[in-house]
Amino acid sequence: METFLKAGAAEVDITPPVGIGMVGSLVPRYSIGIDDPLMAKALVLESKGTRIAIVAMDLAVLPRCHGDACIRAASRKTGIPADHIIWCATHTHTGPIAEAVVYPKGIKPSDLAWLKKLPGQFARVVALADAARQPVRMSRQRTFCEGVAGSRRIRFKSGLDFNNWNLGQADATQSLGYASHSDPEVGSLCFDGADGNPVAILWTFACHTNANFGPRFSGDYPAITAARLRERYGARTVSIFLPGACGDVNPLVRYREIGNRLADGLIGCLDKRKPTDASVQVQAIRRQ
Repeated sequence: METFLKAGAAEVDITPPVGIGMVGSLVPRYSIGIDDPLMAKALVLESKGTRIAIVAMDLAVLPRCHGDACIRAASRKTGIPADHIIWCATHTHTGPIAEAVVYPKGIKPSDLAWLKKLPGQFARVVALADAARQPVRMSRQRTFCEGVAGSRRIRFKSGLDFNNWNLGQADATQSLGYASHSDPEVGSLCFDGADGNPVAILWTFACHTNANFGPRFSGDYPAITAARLRERYGARTVSIFLPGACGDVNPLVRYREIGNRLADGLIGCLDKRKPTDASVQVQAIRRQ
């Protein structure tokens, strides 16, 4: 297959020990089990000798100092320039606490011990993806998933916005309706190997990953979508979720339902994908 683009993908389980503190609520809660493993997923793309790595981790947040340590470790292990490696947190609200400032009075040192392993896990998943590079053809898809997400803020004539769980504190002026609107678009890039099966599916949707919100570790709705995509396209297919602009957008249904509905939409358009024969080049520019 003639191509200018190579891709490799991998995933590594980063679930910390059960019993440590979880993030995503106003007060600490402690994990009692695992609904879905927390994963670090990497996609390495190469064209004309330039490599870039995109990594998504099932975490709510990660302080930059830890992210920078992860990038340095991956760069040393693979030779990919640090400026060519980018990461994001999927923002799951059923992941571990990553910084003490979130709950200054309610966490123990053991709640943060898992962070010591993260740079090594990060470097490993990037190295695995890098070693798995193969010629690919890329396709771009778009679908829509309606009725699963909505704005959580109400705007009032006074100019103030209130989250829907704080409406009892709202002022006496009349409300003007929702302060924003959700975006139902689900965008994806698919990278097919020589056998025609997806090596990786990179997809994005704008909705908070807090549809589970229980006491067990979970990657939330992207974990359900990932399981469906593996079932459809094979166990080696790695699907990587990148959260969209979801600052004030919350799920309206539980995580298994939203995950399955997103999977239905993605599978519907992926089954009709038409990989491009044009060359695809990758580059990297970092700005702060």
